[in-house]
Amino acid sequence: MLSVPVTLLPLLVTLLACAPAARGAQEIELRKIVSGLNEPTYLLSLPDDPELLFVLEKKGRLRVMNGAGKLQERDVVDLREKISDVSERGLLGMTFHPRFGPDNRQIYLHYSDRRGGTVISRFMLPQPEANRPWIVDPKSEKVIFTLEQPWANHDGGMIEFGPDGYLYLGLGDGGAANDQLGAGQDLGNLLGKILRFDVDGGDPYAIPKDNPFVGVEGAKPEIWAWGVRNAWRFCFDPENGDLWIGDIGQNKWEEIHWLPGGHKGGANFGWNLVEGTHDFEPREGMDRSQLVMPVYEFPHGPPKNHCSVTGGYVYRGEAIPWLRGSYFWADYCSNVIGTLRIDREGKITEDVDRTKQLDPGGKLRAVASFGQDAARELYVVSLAGTIWKIVPGEAAGGD
Repeated sequence: MLSVPVTLLPLLVTLLACAPAARGAQEIELRKIVSGLNEPTYLLSLPDDPELLFVLEKKGRLRVMNGAGKLQERDVVDLREKISDVSERGLLGMTFHPRFGPDNRQIYLHYSDRRGGTVISRFMLPQPEANRPWIVDPKSEKVIFTLEQPWANHDGGMIEFGPDGYLYLGLGDGGAANDQLGAGQDLGNLLGKILRFDVDGGDPYAIPKDNPFVGVEGAKPEIWAWGVRNAWRFCFDPENGDLWIGDIGQNKWEEIHWLPGGHKGGANFGWNLVEGTHDFEPREGMDRSQLVMPVYEFPHGPPKNHCSVTGGYVYRGEAIPWLRGSYFWADYCSNVIGTLRIDREGKITEDVDRTKQLDPGGKLRAVASFGQDAARELYVVSLAGTIWKIVPGEAAGGD
């Protein structure tokens, strides 16, 4: 047993008292921002104003509120008459143009039309004026991209501009189960892919010249990555451009993929040859070395009863400095929230279950998305109608 000289005990006590609280302590918590929403699917803020938060509701309403959760009475835009919200359809994604500002008021929405097809549209958000509500003229809509969907699930959802200024769209394999169309491994089918568009270079878009399958016979040139089952939520790390993808699994494994910033595209994530790192419907002669395996996977069933990964964000805010660089993820069924850190080779260096810190009372339900504001602070979006902000906990001196 290690002994400490009596003369050093006061110094040791002082050092222990000044040491940072253990990360197992309540260093972060959830602060409720708003409740009573109708199936919110996503949240983001104006690029230059973290206090003005835009919230999507699955049935087709785009709403806006301040940082205290006070909602504007009128919708920013109401698409309920144009949308199907059956199953996994609805108003699914939103992003601002990367040069959004006084001279560029473009916002982009991803929704399901009345027949269930994928629609990516651009709208114009008016210049703010004193005492005037934030309302989009629905006549400003310009449809950028459409795609028929064979079934009502696996429609993807995320749209986001990458560091390169191009628009990325995550799509599922078309739905049902088992990838019945074989879309994931079919470069002639846009389903089961992540697509990449140049919305500034053509009408309604151009194909980026460095998309990996440009000029490849039989391949759709919009494809940037392939072999995903349902890329519901992904993000780009603003610090290094890394891409994180939460890809929803079939009935055994959920997976999180990572590509380093500056990746040239063309990654094949393996569905439906594999589910996670495990064979699903392998083909004779399949070369696993050509597949990009997930950096993280977790199983369905006991003890935590996971079922559907919700991809999140890398925390880059200022309110919780020790958390910077941690990637947040959740599971829709178990309501577990965890964080990961990786090295530059994609190896996990930290894997922490933060559910007890964030939700000690077990009130979280149906975590459908994370949100991020202009200050890079993070939010948790529950399809059950509530939005929380991740804030410093009492042990970290927060409120």
